[in-house]
Amino acid sequence: MDEYKEEQILQELREINRKLDAMTNDELEVHKEKPLLYDILKSLVIGTVIVGPVLAVLMALGGVLSAN
Repeated sequence: MDEYKEEQILQELREINRKLDAMTNDELEVHKEKPLLYDILKSLVIGTVIVGPVLAVLMALGGVLSAN
């Protein structure tokens, strides 16, 4: 009985390990396919859309507060 349970547990662990290896390989392939230009453009868009307006608002607040 114990040998059967041990064998069953080992088989389940092998199956889990196989699935994890497959998931890791898929994830690595996704990261490899993403080109550098995409990362550059994404960073540029984030900087323009988010950081730029926040900086403009802070500078405007600083100008208003220093004018008083």
